[in-house]
Amino acid sequence: MEQTNTQPEWARPQDWEPLKETIARLYWDQDRPLNEVAEIMRQKHGFHATKKMYKARLKKWGLTKYLKADKVEQVRQEAAEGKIVVPLIRGRLAGPERLKRELRRKLPEEYATLTGMPATRQAMVRSPRIQSQSPPPSIFRLDAPLQFKYVENSLVAVLDYSQNRMQAGIWDRTSDFVSDDYSDSWQNKVLVCNNMMKNGKMKEAFRLLDSCLKGYKRLIKKEHPLLMIETLITHLALSKDRPDLADSILRYISGLCQICLGPAHPYSRLWTSLRCLGIDQVRKSAAVIIKAQMASYETYFAPEAEFMVCQQVDTARQVHCYGYLATAEAERDIARAIKLRESRGLPDTNDFVCWAKEMLAFIYKFNGKYVEALDILGEVGRFVDAGAEGITDFTVNEYYNVTCIILTEIGTYEEIVSFFRKRLDWNLKVVGSTHHWTLRAVAELDWQYGTRNDVEASAKLHNEFDFESNWDTRCKQEDEKEEGTSSEISQHPPTGISNPPGES
Repeated sequence: MEQTNTQPEWARPQDWEPLKETIARLYWDQDRPLNEVAEIMRQKHGFHATKKMYKARLKKWGLTKYLKADKVEQVRQEAAEGKIVVPLIRGRLAGPERLKRELRRKLPEEYATLTGMPATRQAMVRSPRIQSQSPPPSIFRLDAPLQFKYVENSLVAVLDYSQNRMQAGIWDRTSDFVSDDYSDSWQNKVLVCNNMMKNGKMKEAFRLLDSCLKGYKRLIKKEHPLLMIETLITHLALSKDRPDLADSILRYISGLCQICLGPAHPYSRLWTSLRCLGIDQVRKSAAVIIKAQMASYETYFAPEAEFMVCQQVDTARQVHCYGYLATAEAERDIARAIKLRESRGLPDTNDFVCWAKEMLAFIYKFNGKYVEALDILGEVGRFVDAGAEGITDFTVNEYYNVTCIILTEIGTYEEIVSFFRKRLDWNLKVVGSTHHWTLRAVAELDWQYGTRNDVEASAKLHNEFDFESNWDTRCKQEDEKEEGTSSEISQHPPTGISNPPGES
């Protein structure tokens, strides 16, 4: 019998390009071993090539997987500092020599940043060998849904950001990072803008919001430890009432970070990943991200540090109100913070306790426990009405704000406008007519008059208080502040922004 010639026809140089995408998909995207790729190509495509031929061609295409062990930490460090630059070929990483799957397996966040493609540790099982006569049941490689990849990338970026700032000495372990003027934080001013929009003051709100967004560049360069949390909380607050605006601001911050810090910087990677998630997924992921940030701080800072104690209270409130912390857990976290603060015997302990109780009252209000909320605020009110020493203006203002919110839900019209007016009179006396506390108080009181068509009371308020003129003055002050500080950023070490609990 005549024997058939079984000698394979080996691949020629011109045979590779038509099958490039197929080979790249098997070897790079599906991460199959080279022997398995060669076998699949032989059986399904009649393509014959030696292992040496494959290696030479893959190297030419820039699809070499492997990276030396001592190079891994160098890549991570360069990415954390925003310095890394790696060329791409057809959207894939092209290594100068050995660029490996480590960038997807060990360094998923750097891979995602540098290629623009999400990466995560993927759940996969080695495929059965094709030549097996009795293959086991098919097991498919499963990639995590994109939103999980983006959340993972966000978490890794948060941890990288914290670790790098501490190792570089940018954050001082002994500092409390607390400013005297809580009311002047970026977060609180943006939330004032949100309240103005709720009260129909759209033009005025966007005027101040413009100044706030311009000032964010200054805050990025200061690198305050709580900037990420405060920015995320601000975004969540806006997303409840103005999702389109929240999305626009998220995109603005993401783009600004890439311009100022570079796309590989961990703070840039965080907001890029969150932008890819979208509003709904960001809201669902917020608690996890905030908890990860706080957990990383616990590694570096003493638990009794001022900003850690304050943030423990505010994080409990914020995370609870977004549905990711039970009431009992929030109560326990706040009680723990109060106990820790009282144990230190500091002169401003009463002020902290009053503010923490205000945050607890807000949690009760959120759950419809209005009686419990008013009982707690009554305890705070006794300090406020008595003019107790050591109670700051910020805490007093928060007392008025939270009480106003609760009375809006359960109070009579007379009770509401009476207390709103009391708050306004206090604002005028303490901080003046151009402070954003006062402007918010005027807008909200006028809104209450409008809900009952109380034209006479509204006209009287307008005659008494020139809102437009005072608001214009306030916005000019903000513009001048940004213009005056933008040139000073490089001349001062990072001192951080204020660490407010966030206006309710």
